[in-house]
Amino acid sequence: MATAAGHNPATGYWGLQEVDRRCGDLRFQLMEASAPPEAVVAHGHRKPHAVFAFNGTYISAANDEREPLATAALVINPPDMWHRDRFARGSGYFLAIDLPADMPGTDCPRILRGDEVITACFAIIDRLRDSEVLALEEHGRAIVTGISGTQRCGSRIAQAYAAIMDSHAPEELTLADLAQLAECHVNYVSSAFRQRYGVSAARLLRLRRIERACTLLRDERQTLSAIAHQLGFTDQAHFTRVFTREMGQPPGQWRGSIA
Repeated sequence: MATAAGHNPATGYWGLQEVDRRCGDLRFQLMEASAPPEAVVAHGHRKPHAVFAFNGTYISAANDEREPLATAALVINPPDMWHRDRFARGSGYFLAIDLPADMPGTDCPRILRGDEVITACFAIIDRLRDSEVLALEEHGRAIVTGISGTQRCGSRIAQAYAAIMDSHAPEELTLADLAQLAECHVNYVSSAFRQRYGVSAARLLRLRRIERACTLLRDERQTLSAIAHQLGFTDQAHFTRVFTREMGQPPGQWRGSIA
């Protein structure tokens, strides 16, 4: 039996509940979106949860709302993360999965599109109204394995690190680019870098820009203003401030010291 439309305070989800089944530590709820996008306000859940949006265009904070999810995808949200995940047109169907509080792989928001996870989610939906608990358990385990078995936030940070170190134009990289490479939420990139490498992603990008600046400064045909523009600084004064902070002397003075 469907519940009232809009936000359901008992479940924390915005939708009409069509089926509600528990299977071990997992709770599956098949729901129909029931609120226009502008009505969905920021909300959170005390435990980690996943939303399998399989019908309708879904907008999620897990990818910073950069690109609506038009195809089936499993969105992982950590506990106490506030977001406005919603269907773009206010209509759609989704499978809400309440996860155990200590489940690995739920430490940061992510989007999973792997074939095995997607297949398991559709299998759960097909069997949710049945009484075959064993079938639910089997596919539930596949979902748990898909979530906990994938790399946790920060474990693929080496790919983002390599992108910074190998780039010939580090000024073109953004934190959002690094987050996509690391399969990590943009808000977690700097802390993951700091934990792994002892330096934030933003500072590492800045150091790589200064390294490139030093290379350009060796060419006396390059003016300071041209170098500042080429490296994406606001102006020459901005370039001078950042360079001096990192190198201990202004770029013009540094250039003279190596002549």
